Amino acid sequence: MSSRSARPPGLREARLQVAISVLATALLGLGLYLGHALTGTQQVRQCSPETEDLDCQEGELCVAGRCRAPRSSGPLPCQEGDPCDSCECGDGYQCDADARCMPVKEDLCAPELGALIRDIRKFEQDRCQAVGTDATQCDPKELDRFVIEHGKLSELLLQLQHTMTVHFDQNEPSAERGLPRAAQRYYGERFGRLGDRLRSAKQILILGRSSRDRSSSISRMIANNNLAQNRMQHVAQWIADLAATPRERDEMAKKLIRLSLGERQPLTREQLLRNPLHQFIAWKKSREDLLLSQVRGADADDASQQEQVSRALNQSVLIIPIPCEIAE
Repeated sequence: MSSRSARPPGLREARLQVAISVLATALLGLGLYLGHALTGTQQVRQCSPETEDLDCQEGELCVAGRCRAPRSSGPLPCQEGDPCDSCECGDGYQCDADARCMPVKEDLCAPELGALIRDIRKFEQDRCQAVGTDATQCDPKELDRFVIEHGKLSELLLQLQHTMTVHFDQNEPSAERGLPRAAQRYYGERFGRLGDRLRSAKQILILGRSSRDRSSSISRMIANNNLAQNRMQHVAQWIADLAATPRERDEMAKKLIRLSLGERQPLTREQLLRNPLHQFIAWKKSREDLLLSQVRGADADDASQQEQVSRALNQSVLIIPIPCEIAE
């Protein structure tokens, strides 16, 4: 007979059940982890800007086919009119009595800037042909010549601090469908917040742009120029809508100087980075936050996003409110 006492059968069965339970729990956890990982990977691969709100989780954006939360090393810089408790009210701004982040200084017009605006106005009047009441079409060859003669056009215009870029999603607005309703509402709200500055401007310069395509065909260039025209038309409409009466609306329309640059003289991150008061207006708040992060925030030096940022900056209309009288 063995010196060891035999273990009761019930104890062996209990230990076996505990071991099976632990193993089952571990396998279940592994299955849930793998399922979550596979679902997340599938979600990332299916992400597209058109279905971003459905594909991505709250706080994420579709960037280059992936759902990503914009990185931030701290609060994003405020834009004009932002609540001071929602962002960093930095250089060139201060909180006003209503706890809004507002610019400290107003713009002054340098002599060379005044000369450039006079040249643009003369070119628009002499070389461009009005189409309806909302857009201006210029001869492409004449426009090419003008842009070559004024090689630092963007550099000079961006000397003014209170500039704005209105950014659009790819291929929007379309000539047939216009813009989605939610985007229309958000653009309208943003222009309302900047209404005082635009109403007080003596003249308002709007430059329509489109991002460069890999295809350099004539048909593609024409399509991009038409897209820039559509964008300018919408911006002109939003500015005119700031007027309270028909008479004021006519006065706002007379202030506008339009120039459709298309792919010419693209904007760069470096140009806008030098101007902390520049405003980014997009079709929803999360897209504005992404642009701020990519131009001035934690994402600014991410080399992998350079092409994407360049496209975003040039799917836009640059607005220059001119605060001083420019003699004809």
